[in-house]
Amino acid sequence: MQFILNRLREFRYRFAYHALSLSSKQPDTVVVNEQNQQQAVHWIPSIHIKRRSKQALFAHPPSQLTYRLTVTPKAVFRAFIALKPEAWGKNQGGVEFKVSVTDTHNGHSINRKLVSHPSRFIQHRRWLALQINLHEFAGQEVDLTISTSTPQETTTDYAWAVWGDPTILTPRKFFEIWPLNVIKNFKSFLISIYQNSYMIRSMVSRDIKARYVGSFLGIFWSVIHPLTQLLIYYFIFSVILKIKLGAEYDGTEFAIWLVAGLMPWMFFADVVTRSPGAVLEQSTLITKTVFPSEILPLTHLVAAMINHLIGMVIFIGFLLLFGYGISLKILFILPFLLATCLFALGISWLLSALNVFLRDIGQIISVFVNIWFFLTPIIYPRHQIPDRFQTLYGLNPMLHAVEAYRVGLLGKTDIYLEEVSYVLLLGLATFVVGGLIFRKLKPAFADVL
Repeated sequence: MQFILNRLREFRYRFAYHALSLSSKQPDTVVVNEQNQQQAVHWIPSIHIKRRSKQALFAHPPSQLTYRLTVTPKAVFRAFIALKPEAWGKNQGGVEFKVSVTDTHNGHSINRKLVSHPSRFIQHRRWLALQINLHEFAGQEVDLTISTSTPQETTTDYAWAVWGDPTILTPRKFFEIWPLNVIKNFKSFLISIYQNSYMIRSMVSRDIKARYVGSFLGIFWSVIHPLTQLLIYYFIFSVILKIKLGAEYDGTEFAIWLVAGLMPWMFFADVVTRSPGAVLEQSTLITKTVFPSEILPLTHLVAAMINHLIGMVIFIGFLLLFGYGISLKILFILPFLLATCLFALGISWLLSALNVFLRDIGQIISVFVNIWFFLTPIIYPRHQIPDRFQTLYGLNPMLHAVEAYRVGLLGKTDIYLEEVSYVLLLGLATFVVGGLIFRKLKPAFADVL
């Protein structure tokens, strides 16, 4: 439970606060008891403790760094303290971490001390949070001093103290997440994806090849799988069970009708069920390099789209072979396919980001997708849904995608404009919201992973 609470707290700080890292600000005063100041105090790009990596300020005791700054309303100083793992068990005297804030005009100050003994870190092996509210200094110029020291009788040879992500946090104002800023942020998010299109192509190719690596037929399995499934459905439902449809699809084999509805669902379900692990599967890349993690759910979408198009070509060939024919109504599929892609990608961004903080998301979504499948009229006609539930079912975007595929491929009924509009608008809204949430949570991935 404490783990989940910590992750939710991290989520709150990342979403609701501006962060000013002290790594971006030069200290006004540095006092060290070393001849080489650069060796005694310097920034380390990443220190990994308890599965959490943080940018850290190495400060060999005794050291003192002072930053002069103006405190914004409701500001908070927050950092994580630790000893470098190499020091665990080697310096028994302990290290004192201290933060002091002093008003430069009236001398009023507050202090926070925390003595860290190496044996504690051997036992717990984790970062310890240190936080000070700066509310009483709002609007004032202060000296923020972070210092480390050891008892006089203790050697400092292994007193390797680090401050993880020392940051000044300021609450965001409401208008800062209002439309213009949202549009600007999302535009830069899309530009980042476009600029990494070459990497997307490379990862999609690797994803497809990885599915069939070592097999004799290789990528031809992507043709064999949908063809085999199609033949099995046809044999079971049309030859053995001989299930008939109603007047709406009179003359159409049940297996053909079923597969036409399954195609958009299998594409959507493939993307969504894989999405929670999109970021976790590439955690090494994210923590060790500067990597555009927003492309990871997109690579799953593109790989699934290739398999989907292969299945579509096979199914259309099957229809032509059995004399069903194809009409211009097949063009109805295009706006629904686009809407499904936007909808699935938005959900993928959302789930892949949340799963970094709450690892149960992957298990929950598997159950949810199974329930969603049976709440979508794929294996039963829509007209069998009771009238009192028709409006509620109509809110399901995949219902409209399934119906559109059946109309486009079988050409028996029509599509209405309001259905197209609803699915496109919902898909676009999910795409934008999912992308913005992913962008907001992305800076915390390296810390949590």
